[in-house]
Amino acid sequence: NVVDSGAIHILRTDSGSLVQQLNDAPREWTRDAKFSIDGKIFVAGSGDGQLHVYKAENRAATFGHVANLKPAHEAVITNLDISADGAYAQSADEARVLSYVDLKLGVKLPDPAYLRDTPWATWTCPLGWPVLGVHKIMTDHYEDENGSLSITAVARSRSGKLLAVGDRFGALMLLHFPAALNSGAPCFLGRAHCGAVRKLEWTCGDQHLVSIGQYDKCICVWRILEKEEQISTVPIQEINDIGLSLDGGRGLQRAIEATIAKSRGKEDTPWESALVPPSIVENEDFDTPRVNVRLLSAHGHRSDECRGNVKYNAQGQVVYASAALGVIYEKRTNSQVFHIHHTSSEVSDISALTVSSDGRFAATGDQSSKPRLRVWDALTGTTIAVIPKHHSQRNGIMHLTFSQDNLHLASVSGDQSYSLYTSLSGEWNDGTL
Repeated sequence: NVVDSGAIHILRTDSGSLVQQLNDAPREWTRDAKFSIDGKIFVAGSGDGQLHVYKAENRAATFGHVANLKPAHEAVITNLDISADGAYAQSADEARVLSYVDLKLGVKLPDPAYLRDTPWATWTCPLGWPVLGVHKIMTDHYEDENGSLSITAVARSRSGKLLAVGDRFGALMLLHFPAALNSGAPCFLGRAHCGAVRKLEWTCGDQHLVSIGQYDKCICVWRILEKEEQISTVPIQEINDIGLSLDGGRGLQRAIEATIAKSRGKEDTPWESALVPPSIVENEDFDTPRVNVRLLSAHGHRSDECRGNVKYNAQGQVVYASAALGVIYEKRTNSQVFHIHHTSSEVSDISALTVSSDGRFAATGDQSSKPRLRVWDALTGTTIAVIPKHHSQRNGIMHLTFSQDNLHLASVSGDQSYSLYTSLSGEWNDGTL
């Protein structure tokens, strides 16, 4: 846990109680931090381009500052990993530079070949041999030599069999690990964040994947099971705008399947050219991972500049917005149901939400350059209507309200313009401007 003063708080995972506060931590933002497998080494990567190393004699002891190591980073360190034996660390920065250091000697390792066969406790760096194939897939998908820049987060599963990948549009996908040569179609989990996925983390047992949005500051928990295991999912219906559904994003997956067959022939980036494959290259599984996926929960609510976006539906459940999701929360079972279709290629989370007076309908608007207004069932999250885009409203939809008889819906945008929508039936499947 990193506080705004730059200090790092080490907490207990079972109770959340404070174990130690590292006051000699960097004053720049800490973007990533890792413990070694034995819990004796703690490394933090920060905005000053340094790795700050701490060590404890045993799991019960407090951490003491050992060294500040300066790899070849002139930009902010975004990701780091520690080797399985706790002897080395690798780190990546915003300038797409991959560096290695010896944690025991406190020196930089200039030759990546020295660690070509080193096993790593985790893999969260978006650069490196095991994730090389991901960059090829993304480059082909976006039909741009800079398509790999869309990769913002990766995380290898605890078992070492799967690789989760997040991009700058909020989409999540799974590949088999390693994915150095992989050109197969990934399995898409869906899209919940409105913008870049900044961090990914697997829980013990690999049954859950946690994603954190860079811009929406929301945390989403995804449940992942083998394909043979059946779980209930939220009903998905066809949508008319851009967005991935939680059933795996079949539309976008088909598009990627069509593009990965195209010839590559692009020049390697400097970090790719410097890569050295392991002495024994593992056999890779090019098939799409067979998993069932369900968005289990979303945590976080935008309230800094939005008001009145938490309501009750007809059954007393809480309805609110989290990132690009409409959330229906049932307190008795501590469960959530989602309206998932506000995702887009723009950084546009839900900025306005309202529920009708009878608690049957919910309406949400986003903050994209061409805001979208959606009316959905406040009990199930199912889409009822996508109101035609009204391009005169700019700077997003900031306020919404239903009339008492449910026949009208008023919206106010960020530029103070007003719009009035009408449903002659009051059921909103015929809503018009």
